[in-house]
Amino acid sequence: MDGFSRRMMWVTVGNTNSDPQTMVQSYLEYIDSIDGVPIKLRVDRGIENVTALDYQALLRLEHDDESAAKPYIIGRSVERWWAFLKQNFGQFWINLFKDMIEIQVYNPHDYFEYSLLQFCFTESSSERN
Repeated sequence: MDGFSRRMMWVTVGNTNSDPQTMVQSYLEYIDSIDGVPIKLRVDRGIENVTALDYQALLRLEHDDESAAKPYIIGRSVERWWAFLKQNFGQFWINLFKDMIEIQVYNPHDYFEYSLLQFCFTESSSERN
């Protein structure tokens, strides 16, 4: 998310949010798509962000602007943002999956059903990005 405009810069849908390689792959795909490198990368202290910070520093190494020396900001936890997201957008999805479980059209403990649902919604979410 851009810190000034609050514009969502990129969203990647996957099966984990704590794997550093997943975060880095998403970040590298994003910077490749914009054919550039953001001036700053703001992250929380989560372990999944450490590798992205390394890449950001490496990619900004050759720049001579004032942000090149420290091309990232380590902020507070993003929990407040996640709470906002859940309240405004995520609750629909939570309710949808709860309803599917309640009417017994989805069993989250069945690996095949879980994988199939994940595949369907990942494709759907990625197309909207």
